[in-house]
Amino acid sequence: MKRREPVSQIMTHNAITISITQKLNEAKEIMDANGFRYLPVTIGDNLVGIVSKTDLDKFSLTDAYENQDAANKAMLATFTVERIMTKSPKTVEQTETIKSVAETFLGNDFHALPVVQDGNLVGIVSTTDIIRYLLEQF
Repeated sequence: MKRREPVSQIMTHNAITISITQKLNEAKEIMDANGFRYLPVTIGDNLVGIVSKTDLDKFSLTDAYENQDAANKAMLATFTVERIMTKSPKTVEQTETIKSVAETFLGNDFHALPVVQDGNLVGIVSTTDIIRYLLEQF
């Protein structure tokens, strides 16, 4: 196993982002179309948050309503990403080791981290990326 491998080797490069002003339904559409569970949120080139599929699911109405699908669609089309995103998310530098990033995941309650270089977003890494990397070692 390579002990000093940087996270840049396993991250998703050039991550698709969403603007803070876009509606939640747009975030859902991007996630569904690409099979993503997380989207970095930006204002221009500045990373300001991250939104997850779990965030979207929590925001949706429960099964308590008969016409739930229509109500959920209306809510997602009304509110912006800013409403539910995690603001100022923890980030990791692309030079950090995969081991260090795995330890960060282990000590926290999140499953994706924006990856930066000199403060600029260059990608995203998830726990799935870490697990995939570990499985490739065997």
